[in-house]
Amino acid sequence: MKIFIILTAALLIPAIGHSGWIEEVIRTEAEDKLEPVVSDVGTAISGGMYQKAGTLGFPGIQVSVGGSGIPVSSDNEFIDQDFVAIPWVTAKTGLPMGFDVFARGFQYKIAGADTSIGILGAGVKYSIHEESVLNPFPGVSALIAHNRLSVSDFNVNTTSLGLLAGKDLVIITPYAGVFYDIIRSEIDTDTPVGTLKPSKNLMRFGGGVEFSPLPFLVLNASFNIIEGDIAYEADAGVRFTLPF
Repeated sequence: MKIFIILTAALLIPAIGHSGWIEEVIRTEAEDKLEPVVSDVGTAISGGMYQKAGTLGFPGIQVSVGGSGIPVSSDNEFIDQDFVAIPWVTAKTGLPMGFDVFARGFQYKIAGADTSIGILGAGVKYSIHEESVLNPFPGVSALIAHNRLSVSDFNVNTTSLGLLAGKDLVIITPYAGVFYDIIRSEIDTDTPVGTLKPSKNLMRFGGGVEFSPLPFLVLNASFNIIEGDIAYEADAGVRFTLPF
């Protein structure tokens, strides 16, 4: 793999001399090669942000289990599969003044390896205009979230800023939104090159439907359009809110 050739070359730097520019060339080349990996992973861990615009209201509670899958980009040379899939468990609660806060995470051990993948995130949603069945205008809300994936010396962080709109139609709520993702990473190479920090900023657009066929039961299915590729998300959960 090219990245390992690059990092192996970095070990020769002390023998060549203390030329800072050599390390910088190798670092830049490695970060360029790893950027698609970081972008794919960073976008995957930010999945699940598409949701109805309305908030839970105080003291509403929602717990759900879901996942997202994004296609591996064509310039990603290191992930040998078609999709990057990320699961999560989310807990959300409503606060006064139109705010929701949520936290989510997941951890699982890598088969055949003495390490595990940890996913952790949190966010806040604010209702700019609350949606309702009787109101003819759609609800609008703003959302900010931060998600992190950690495995050994590979860490990816994504900060997402989003705007959501949706219309409550009793048991079905269609919604749409736009997000701006700020993806940063730290990859410890344990070589003279040091820590690599490939990054990516991108826009994504999408939409979906929330379906609540039974009291307290909530099902979501949505999609993202990310630089021409389509990603998918789904979750199922239970919700408890006041009837007014």
